[in-house]
Amino acid sequence: MTEKTNEERIPRPEEVVATYEELPENQKMQPLRCRAGSSTQDGGCPRDATTWMHPEDRDYPMCGEHARANELWLECNEWSVAEEITGDWLRVARAWKSYELERLALHAHEGAKEGFLKANAKAELASEIADAPRKGRKDKIAELTPEQDERLRRLINRSDALNNARYDLEDHATGEVSEKRLRASLAVLVEESERANEEAHRYSEELGIAVEPKK
Repeated sequence: MTEKTNEERIPRPEEVVATYEELPENQKMQPLRCRAGSSTQDGGCPRDATTWMHPEDRDYPMCGEHARANELWLECNEWSVAEEITGDWLRVARAWKSYELERLALHAHEGAKEGFLKANAKAELASEIADAPRKGRKDKIAELTPEQDERLRRLINRSDALNNARYDLEDHATGEVSEKRLRASLAVLVEESERANEEAHRYSEELGIAVEPKK
């Protein structure tokens, strides 16, 4: 996560009060808690807040994990708007029967769709990591650093996605793809899904996390 500016960062009480350690316990201020999920039944995120989401108003304190997820969701929304706008451009270009304009609009639209998919995946992953303590994860997994957690989840997600793509191709072929081309695609997905699964298992074992068999 990028380093926060002084305006965004929330200082801890001991950083502000020079005599903080000398104060009686009942006079010590507790650090602000992250506001993410504070209105939910489980009381929300248990982490200390480190970032003002609205630094100009000193409003909505959040932990680093939830701040990152929030930033990534904002980026995801921007890509979603771009996808919608470029889709409108493409429809106009086709209605005008302008090949050159359609080519440019299609290129922009495909780029926006790819950007949205990547941003959405990053935001989903960041949200999983940020919400993990409120979902009762096992103690060993909870001890992972954010970097380890992100890498492990990305490996598992890759393995699952490749497996899902393979089964989708097997079960939902539309007939528009030749049998030869379908077999070639399936062969690549089988090999890649096995490699991804092995890599995810190997990294889990490196972290000392037992791999649970899929049900």
